[in-house]
Amino acid sequence: MPGCRQDSIETWRKMGEARPRRQIGLGAAQQALALAPRQGQGGMIQAGAGLDLDEGDDLAAPGDDVDFTPASGGGSDPALEDGVALQAQQHRCDKFGAAAEGQGGQFTSSDHAAKLGALGFSFNSSRPESALRPLVRLACIALFALVSACAEKAAPPPSQPPVAQARPTQTPGKPLPPLPGRPAGPVTPQVAPAGGTLVGIVLPLSGPSATIGNAMLNAAQMALFELASPDLTLLPFDSTGTADGASEAVRQAIGQHVDIIVGPVFAAEARAVTPIAEAARVPLLSLSADQSVAGHGTYVMGFLPGLQAVRIAQYAASQGKMRQAVLAPSNEYGRRVVAALTSGIAGSGVTLGPIEYYDPAALDLSAPLKRLLANRKDDDAGFDALLLPDDGQRLRRTGEQWAAQGVPPDRVTLLGTMLWDDAHPGDIPSLAGGWYAMAPAAGYAEFAKRYAKAFGGPPPRLASLAYDATAIAAVLGKRSAHDFGPGILTNPQGFAGVDGLFRLNLDGTNTRSYAIKEVVPNGQPKEIVPAAKSFEG
Repeated sequence: MPGCRQDSIETWRKMGEARPRRQIGLGAAQQALALAPRQGQGGMIQAGAGLDLDEGDDLAAPGDDVDFTPASGGGSDPALEDGVALQAQQHRCDKFGAAAEGQGGQFTSSDHAAKLGALGFSFNSSRPESALRPLVRLACIALFALVSACAEKAAPPPSQPPVAQARPTQTPGKPLPPLPGRPAGPVTPQVAPAGGTLVGIVLPLSGPSATIGNAMLNAAQMALFELASPDLTLLPFDSTGTADGASEAVRQAIGQHVDIIVGPVFAAEARAVTPIAEAARVPLLSLSADQSVAGHGTYVMGFLPGLQAVRIAQYAASQGKMRQAVLAPSNEYGRRVVAALTSGIAGSGVTLGPIEYYDPAALDLSAPLKRLLANRKDDDAGFDALLLPDDGQRLRRTGEQWAAQGVPPDRVTLLGTMLWDDAHPGDIPSLAGGWYAMAPAAGYAEFAKRYAKAFGGPPPRLASLAYDATAIAAVLGKRSAHDFGPGILTNPQGFAGVDGLFRLNLDGTNTRSYAIKEVVPNGQPKEIVPAAKSFEG
């Protein structure tokens, strides 16, 4: 519906140009969060309300540099089960009090004497911009609103959510000292604005995974301040990164009568909380890529590896690579990729096979490679493309041992998933010229710049999921404060988010528009096919 999209952009632009603006950094809000209560004792902190924000306010002093490495010690965090490595990278610790120990305070986007608008921290001033870009140049807002503005035209949700089906249920943050002149004890819970939207967010704000949890909370707050209406309230809850902790956090969120829940992050957490959210009929936007929890009101926001494999296989087929083989790790990720690929390309004319698995811990892959090349005839390997859905050192080892088989690179093109992007594929000679599916880079690059300005360093790669999930709640909450039924969330035109176009499906999975990248030897991969900008056609 081109007209609807154009109208949405113009509406946001006119709202943003209604007065001169200066964007205030999040530093004042960061300091105020030190007042957030510990261990779920309520308290509401409004963006602007109760904060003495003036033209001199800017970013709070960042914390110490920290390294975040997966709990597994390298490669992908197995708890995520989406195979996307949480890259070891430098970034600043925001040291939010709410994120340090407890279930956090509430964050709302309400007006203040400084006229903090629904489009972020903005007020009348002729002074230059500071911290985040003014209204993020309206680009982020227009981008996300572009497609979601049409959600009003989606099919109306059923009068009642589906009846829940019972399912089997299956370190360290550092608290801040109280600010001068403010009490150190618990904060009395306050009532969110009447009729407003309550969004619970369940993240590992303490424990071994606190760094990724705090970064995701940062990203969620960016979405709150950039996109939310004045009456939306964000309530953080600490999952501690465990199934039991996530279950308790979701129960507390439901007890606060939230309209929708963002999180948790890890697959084990998602499996534990899904039946709880179902029973309460509260929709949940899981940040995991564990597809097994999808459905009955739980929607998976993570990057589903199977869809990436299908995307790259389809592109390879469009380039004449109709015989495709797979060499995958014998773990949940590898099996999920093969299952999705088998069904996703059925009837496309692509011949899939052979398919071989290898032990992820094995150093010698000669046996699976021998089976893979059983039908080789001279330079013809028996297939035109080979999918290697792995990352890190395993990808390097697999690529090197494949190259040792002597198959000419121009006869077999190597294919990959998003995992390749974390492995610096340009540094692996055997992957040169290979293709892999990847979320479009432009939106994420802009998000990372805004995040770095606000919080002092780059975000972990998956922080964008928390931004987009919170943005869904923020944008849809403007249309109906409490209605997050299937007919609203599964808008077929989707949402244009940080990681490109995506939509939530009725079965709880998601569909994303992926770009195609090509590996450049000793360089950065280049995007050779952009991601689609609509699901039409």
